[in-house]
Amino acid sequence: MLLGILRRLLPVHDISSDYEDPPQFLQGKQTRPQLVGLLKLFYADIKPLTIAAADPAAVYAAALDAAKAMPRWEVTAEQPPNSRSSSSSSAASFQAVATTKAMRFKDDIVVRFRPVQGRAEVLVDVRSRSRIGQGDIGANGARILQYQRKLSALLQERHLSKL
Repeated sequence: MLLGILRRLLPVHDISSDYEDPPQFLQGKQTRPQLVGLLKLFYADIKPLTIAAADPAAVYAAALDAAKAMPRWEVTAEQPPNSRSSSSSSAASFQAVATTKAMRFKDDIVVRFRPVQGRAEVLVDVRSRSRIGQGDIGANGARILQYQRKLSALLQERHLSKL
């Protein structure tokens, strides 16, 4: 309860599951999240998902389907695994725009996929950033957690396991 209140009061608008190497947006302005120390403290429950999968394309497909099932999300750019636009060293990713229900604000989301070297695992990172304002009243963190829950359920349906 207290954590939820504190999250709403923080003057932040850019939340990521990875602050050391945050996923980069495919379109739009590139920035880094601010107040990283506070974000790590108040959003410690938002972490990359590790998926046991020999096929990164299957994880990508499930994640894309989960994004398309999110309310008021629209996928706007894709860089699938092994696409011609991505080199072997770059991660696959896709970008979406979420429209808030009340004020119709547009927020940007990027989901990145990185194979774990030497293991049949894929790391899935999520980042959500408000386009306007300096505080999001907890919306971006809540959005990431909601998406991760939806993705986890879909992975389970497709017999891909989260570690």
